[in-house]
Amino acid sequence: MATPVRCGELLCQRDSYARAVSTVVVSCEPRAAAAAAAPGKGKKGKGAAVPPPPLPEWEVVLGDTVLFPEGGGQPSDAGTVGGVQCSRVDNVDGLARHVLSAPLEPGTAVDVVLDWPRREDNMAQHSAQHLLTAIALRKWGYDTTSWGLGDATSFLELGTPEFTPLMMAELEAEANEAAVKAGTAATPSWHSVARAVAPSWHSVADVNEGRVPGLRKPVRVITYDGLDTNTCCGTHVHSTARLQACRERALHVHRPAADADFVKALAASLDEALAEAQGLLLA
Repeated sequence: MATPVRCGELLCQRDSYARAVSTVVVSCEPRAAAAAAAPGKGKKGKGAAVPPPPLPEWEVVLGDTVLFPEGGGQPSDAGTVGGVQCSRVDNVDGLARHVLSAPLEPGTAVDVVLDWPRREDNMAQHSAQHLLTAIALRKWGYDTTSWGLGDATSFLELGTPEFTPLMMAELEAEANEAAVKAGTAATPSWHSVARAVAPSWHSVADVNEGRVPGLRKPVRVITYDGLDTNTCCGTHVHSTARLQACRERALHVHRPAADADFVKALAASLDEALAEAQGLLLA
């Protein structure tokens, strides 16, 4: 039986533009059913709505995959495995577990096909986060404390008690200027320090100097020459030129339970930005 490639070194992480791969099923197990919903205070007795039982699902490990497992703030990919729909992929103890709607026999040769529009949008937003993080750190010294990617919006959380609309405009302008001027390529590399499970806002120095606990070999680093170098497990566009027309549409300040002030800059889904960038590239 084939030995599966571990997360951090999957084909989707070696080549973000790979859309399909032929591989083999290593294992297939029934996925544990979701826990029953806790009893609420709604309608009871006759006529009460009874939720349908969850559809059966299977967790499949493959020899390799083009489907990215959720991690580092980036959602998992979707697609098909041997013609069977794959709704999500999870990183479980370093293995990519594909959640399928039907079982597959271990040892079976399968083609894995990526839902490309979903990936293209996700990796554009992820690369934009790296760009915004690098500018905020260089310009104001603000670290990125967390980020998240959604279908409609993405958020970037900066460790600062203030972030004015003027600063937002400056961040947006510098991000677009950097994308237009640089057009640099994203280059993944692997180092012998730790396995790539660190969030993207950890620097290479943090990893090399032991400031990120719980990592195993090797670590994956994404470099945009002249702009940013950080540990990251996610997928990225090949060129920052794909990020033209990046814009942040809202500014929200919130106060977590720890009473530290943070800023969330909510970036719009880059569907519109990608369309505009593609038009510029083809002009």
